[in-house]
Amino acid sequence: MTYQLRVMLLLLFSSFIGWTQDSKELNNIALDIEQRRYQLSANREQTISELSALAKRISILIENGKLAPPEMAAAYYYRAIAWTQINSLHYLDGKKIDEALARQVLTDLDKLIAGGIEYPPLGVRTSEELYVAGSVAIMQLHSESLAFSYWRKCAALDHAGCLNIMANATLTGAGKQKVDFQEAINYHLKVFNTGTKYHCAGAYSAQSIASIGYFTGTATPQGDELFWIERALDLTDQMASEDKGQKPCVRSNMLIDEFLYRLARGDRQDALLYDASTQPELDPNSTQAVVGFISGQLTPRGFSSAVALAKNDVAKCPAYFSAIWYAELTNRHSLARQYYQDMLNVHVPNCDIEILYARKFKFSPQAKSR
Repeated sequence: MTYQLRVMLLLLFSSFIGWTQDSKELNNIALDIEQRRYQLSANREQTISELSALAKRISILIENGKLAPPEMAAAYYYRAIAWTQINSLHYLDGKKIDEALARQVLTDLDKLIAGGIEYPPLGVRTSEELYVAGSVAIMQLHSESLAFSYWRKCAALDHAGCLNIMANATLTGAGKQKVDFQEAINYHLKVFNTGTKYHCAGAYSAQSIASIGYFTGTATPQGDELFWIERALDLTDQMASEDKGQKPCVRSNMLIDEFLYRLARGDRQDALLYDASTQPELDPNSTQAVVGFISGQLTPRGFSSAVALAKNDVAKCPAYFSAIWYAELTNRHSLARQYYQDMLNVHVPNCDIEILYARKFKFSPQAKSR
């Protein structure tokens, strides 16, 4: 073997070693980011710090330029996920979102979507890129029209998260969708049938089917609201089992819903409230406020004070609605009107579904009282 050939082989071998090391590094980082993507840790600052470090490591891999094209797409995607989660955690803590970072995320995702390069071994698909882009557009840049331009495309690709969003839009008319309660249930049923394939999407759709049937009177397949809320909880249990004992889905709202469905039938099960208070949650202040109010540990004034401590407006919508629901079931209609007004004052699109469901109690967005 000639000296020149040996040098060439040595260079190729060194390049191959560098490529495989970067490839392994990308896989490890992707797993770490995915783990933190759904993390409901109370120490959000630590999670933000960890995600920032992981994003920097991905940036180094991108700059190295040794990844194959599909892996490079995965690198950009997971960096976008890390940055998106950082902004989301800031929002949950009531802090200002970095709009420049959000726009950079959309720029990167738009390039990936246009390129159409996927990397299934790490779950990088065009439908997932569209889903994340829509979430960034509406939650971090406050553009509903832009968000739905992404979500309609990924719903057409049968992405469960986007189907879930389009189901809610069909329920409320968001994104200029035609309102059709039965079609909304059909969307959610399709998502429910995916089980845990798309993380918590199937469980949340089962919860939505229960709510649509109960609050709008639309017929639900297979069973009533109790049947469907139990299916939602079954899927969260399955998720917990698959995630080695962790409980990543937000079960607390499901348990509160089950309590109220049963109370409407004269069956008060306070153990459900205790279970709800012990679950991981996005905003403990709002959940504990609802549990405290329903259990009698908080006065109406105490409930309002506790909800005011919620770190973001999104958490306030289900809290106020649960209080409205409970007040109506216990014949405290004036209190329900007060909480309904409080919910209207939140002024976020996420309350649209709760405002719709409040029609069951003769409330409407135009009428501030009944």
